[in-house]
Amino acid sequence: MQVYDGAKYDADTSQFLITALKVDGACYRTSATPAQVDEFYKKQPGITVVGTNPTGGPFSKGRTNITVQSPWKNMKTGQEMKDTLISIVNTK
Repeated sequence: MQVYDGAKYDADTSQFLITALKVDGACYRTSATPAQVDEFYKKQPGITVVGTNPTGGPFSKGRTNITVQSPWKNMKTGQEMKDTLISIVNTK
């Protein structure tokens, strides 16, 4: 799955996702708006748009689910984050 251009891998959030939800996935962060990231994923071949709104939206492609969200809550600190989080999860 292609990651939004310029998004940076977030190791801590990815590890939380993998450990807490017991899934195979990764999280990325970007300063781009949710609308910009949503547009990027809407243009990817084979993507199904599950729904979008001003704070992001879910997408899917086969067994891969992508969630775009902003604001989002840091799972370790509880702090509300203002950048955009992209979670890419592979289901079984």
